[in-house]
Amino acid sequence: MKKLSILTVIFFILTGCATTEIWTSRPEIQTTSNPFFNARLKPLTQDFNYYVAFLLKVENITGNPIEIDWNKCRYLLNGQSNGIFVFKGIDRSTLKDSTIPTDIIPPGKAFSKEIVPYKMLARAILKSTRRDEDEKSIYPGPLPAGKNGILLVIRQNGKELRKILTVQIEVAKTNKDRGN
Repeated sequence: MKKLSILTVIFFILTGCATTEIWTSRPEIQTTSNPFFNARLKPLTQDFNYYVAFLLKVENITGNPIEIDWNKCRYLLNGQSNGIFVFKGIDRSTLKDSTIPTDIIPPGKAFSKEIVPYKMLARAILKSTRRDEDEKSIYPGPLPAGKNGILLVIRQNGKELRKILTVQIEVAKTNKDRGN
């Protein structure tokens, strides 16, 4: 009995001293506006304990369609271009050829899409050649601490508009039992 209670105490000490990471974003949502569109960028955790993606929302505030040029949009990490974004439904062949179709936003309408930096994707070991199983084997990896965001490239009537939206992602370690 004495041995069991010593093991129980050791277990609670070890688990009570465990640390966890708390991920925060400043600001939680970054916004920008101009005479053509309003845009919002929010980091997402999805089902993870860390940020893995962004929710991009763009509202067309003009009387003409606008389009997001995914081939020119870039993931920004600490002020440096760090590749393109991918999203659900993207055809992998368009990544290599830089022929990702644009998303068109009609006048007065809003658009939203979850986007993931391509370089942050993680792949599970592939056990099948079936496409549906292959897609399930690709997971977003954690966004690193630092300044994360997008160089957003929008076109309207041949005019290219560029806006940068960034958030500061911070990771703090804390003890589980104290809730610090």
